[in-house]
Amino acid sequence: MGTHFNVSSYPEDNGFVTTLLEGKVRIFNKQAELILQPGDRAISYADGSIQLKNRAINKTDVDWKNNYFSFSDDNIESVMLELARWYDIKVEYQGPKSTATFSGKIGKNSVSPKSWKSSVEPILNSV
Repeated sequence: MGTHFNVSSYPEDNGFVTTLLEGKVRIFNKQAELILQPGDRAISYADGSIQLKNRAINKTDVDWKNNYFSFSDDNIESVMLELARWYDIKVEYQGPKSTATFSGKIGKNSVSPKSWKSSVEPILNSV
């Protein structure tokens, strides 16, 4: 028993995302308050608004809990942002960005952060 949830908040985001897997979570600020039910996602924006997405999670949303990268029709910017955050790298694009989408799952420990330069290619080939 217990509550299982994830909170995602990064400086480049315009707020934070709370995803609830099990239990209940209360999200509140000066302007709004919500009680999340399992499967709900709340997006709390910097302007104080909160958007509720009922039953919005899927399998890729819970793979983080099992230490996996998981992508489902994500664009290259989303994939590279996730990898950059995990491996603490800076991503620079040369030429036009791909319009392809990527789907797949790979263990976050498949590549050592110390040797990511020589090891990140298998991840990109997997997604």
